[in-house]
Amino acid sequence: MIYSEESFDFVIIGGGTAGANRNLDPKIQVPGSVTQLFRDVEYDWSFNTVPQESLNERAINHPPGKVFGGSSATNAIGWNRDNMTRARLDIDYMDYKLYGKDGPIQTAISNFTMPLTRLLGATLKNLGHKATKDPISGEAVGAYSCPSFIDPRSATRSHAGVAYYDPVKSRPNLHLKENALVEKIVLEKLTDGSVIATESTFGSPALLELSGIGDPALLTSLGIDVVIPNLNVGENLQNHVMTTVTAEVLNPDDSLDSLGDPAKLATAIEAYTTHQTGPLSAGFSATSYLPPTPTPLPRLANPIPPPRHHPPLPDRHPALTQRRRRRDLPRLLPSGTNLISLVPALMHPLSRGTVHITSASPTVYPAINPNYLSHPLDLELFARGLLYCSTVLAPQSLAALLKEGGKGMPERRLATLAEARAYARERAGTMFHPCGTCAMMPREGGAVVGERLVVHGARNLRVVDASVFPVIVKGPVTSSVFAVAERAADLVRGELG
Repeated sequence: MIYSEESFDFVIIGGGTAGANRNLDPKIQVPGSVTQLFRDVEYDWSFNTVPQESLNERAINHPPGKVFGGSSATNAIGWNRDNMTRARLDIDYMDYKLYGKDGPIQTAISNFTMPLTRLLGATLKNLGHKATKDPISGEAVGAYSCPSFIDPRSATRSHAGVAYYDPVKSRPNLHLKENALVEKIVLEKLTDGSVIATESTFGSPALLELSGIGDPALLTSLGIDVVIPNLNVGENLQNHVMTTVTAEVLNPDDSLDSLGDPAKLATAIEAYTTHQTGPLSAGFSATSYLPPTPTPLPRLANPIPPPRHHPPLPDRHPALTQRRRRRDLPRLLPSGTNLISLVPALMHPLSRGTVHITSASPTVYPAINPNYLSHPLDLELFARGLLYCSTVLAPQSLAALLKEGGKGMPERRLATLAEARAYARERAGTMFHPCGTCAMMPREGGAVVGERLVVHGARNLRVVDASVFPVIVKGPVTSSVFAVAERAADLVRGELG
């Protein structure tokens, strides 16, 4: 349907984290069901990258949320910002003064923890790392329990749809257009109102290019008229790289994999629906930030040549086929295996990638090339993180949880940097935190939007999502996207007087 006869003061394109559907699907509302949302095309857009040279030519799946509320309704509900509501936080671990009380997004630490969560802090302390009282206090290095986007009153996910849209959906001047595809923004007709693009790190640069804002050479090759030339659109893509190191536990109840047993799943459902507790009430919360020691960094960096930041893109975006998915996501472990997982992730990657359209049709996904681990220092640091996971799993405090001779990934402990590099190339993927493709900086510095989030060269077109981050944040991006959206709302209100 084309809404050609309607006019609005503001049009927000995108209903994601920054764009502000209520969705009562238990997979979304129940925190412990988060893994059921991964790679499900009913709930996400299932973008796929071009084959990654540094990851053994694997294409990596990226699943931005396809529901109203976007990825804030489908992500791992991690939180790392101080402008959201504090709720039911343990006074022994949280500093109340650092938390807001009036924001719409609810946060909490679940009263349910797995044995690995309880032991991880003590294990790292024994290895010489301090425990952190509160990650937003400025001391984010060490081990801590991280609040999640969970409403403590109902033990359900708190996301943009329920927190921002539901309370105001009855306003007569607010209209939600569902299942609407935006082909492009016609800037010459954008005279009275304003458009705010919240299409995500992948969608916003693609929409700008479809609208004639971007690299003239690319646009001309696709038959798109150049409206605002800007070589920076779709550049500067950044993302956290992660993988998993798993080990089989001795007691199946020490792993969430035990919920594959129908009887244990029924018990967990009863605990959740009756008392809002148990494994289904919790998100991912045990976190540790462990920087490398400062001494080796110059030695690592000095011999490394400058990377090729933006190599040419392949001619076409590879199709997401079942054959490729089976190749990229091998089922290496037998069913019935109960595992615990460590998830090493690179928080400050130096590799940079691109997002660009390959067609003038808005129905064709853009070509996404993150260039994961293309900077040699990224691979070196990530490999060292993988090796350290073996160290963390070795102490008796954690070894007591593990099944001797049990299954796991990698199949045997990594012992050398060469083995760790090979494992990274074979198994590394995304942590689902893409950002940077419409960076906010002065235009001459490589930017797409300015400090007021207005697209350079346009008068009343804004971008408000993670694509405006010039540099990736350390940790989940969702709370920072909320903050950017709140700032954008302040800017708009200020302009209206």
